[in-house]
Amino acid sequence: MINYKSILIIGASSDLALGFVSNLRKNKYIGTIIGTVRKIDIKYADFDRIHELDVTSENSIDCCLSEFNSYAFDAVFIFVSYQGDKLKTAFGSLERSEFNRVLDVNCTSIIIFLQKLF
Repeated sequence: MINYKSILIIGASSDLALGFVSNLRKNKYIGTIIGTVRKIDIKYADFDRIHELDVTSENSIDCCLSEFNSYAFDAVFIFVSYQGDKLKTAFGSLERSEFNRVLDVNCTSIIIFLQKLF
């Protein structure tokens, strides 16, 4: 039996994250579920709270983290996925600047966010 009081979902707008949270809600031992999205553009019914977060922006990270002061997250799930411009990241036509952006969003920025969170 898993008993989480609070869970953070980074990249909550992806279909995978939405399905994951929908399944989490079926577990009566799950408490507060907080999600982050780049832009709040739909209603996130399965979440207790949603916060805007651009993981590539230090200001956005700091603003979002200031909202989390009262939470001690039992689990953090990351669903951030940026593939970039497929014409610029395809094997054989890879452009360094676009690939660096993909790495920044999916790897570097997430590590920076997690460092600040913990």
